[in-house]
Amino acid sequence: MSSPSETRSPPVEKDDETPENAGDDVVDRPIGEENVSNEEEAASAVNPLSSDAAQIIPSLQNLLLNNDILRERLSGLIQLYAPAAEATNANVITESEQIAREAALSSQVHFLEQSVQKLEEEVETQKKLNAQLEEQIKSLTTNSDP
Repeated sequence: MSSPSETRSPPVEKDDETPENAGDDVVDRPIGEENVSNEEEAASAVNPLSSDAAQIIPSLQNLLLNNDILRERLSGLIQLYAPAAEATNANVITESEQIAREAALSSQVHFLEQSVQKLEEEVETQKKLNAQLEEQIKSLTTNSDP
């Protein structure tokens, strides 16, 4: 028979097995899940609320997904029943487009103001010439009358 010292073999270290975790239950999990559960266990040890958060997160993700689905359905219904509303949204321009448009319009207004000013000056010179011609005609008609 063997003595009590012989029944126990010295711990042998392998890559995956150390004396500290030799008695732990091993659960087959995919690699990603093992990391997540280890992180959750560590987080729950630090913060007891994180286990509650882990239970709530799937519900929140489901609500978010349902919200997206409802938003798509509503936008489809809006387009179906109110095509005019969609057309008005298509006419909305961005701020940069609006600024560029305003700058172009401002430039055109400035050009038109200068053109009007030049035309007013031309009208004044034409009026002066017209007045001179009328005086000449008047003087010619008075001179030609016997």
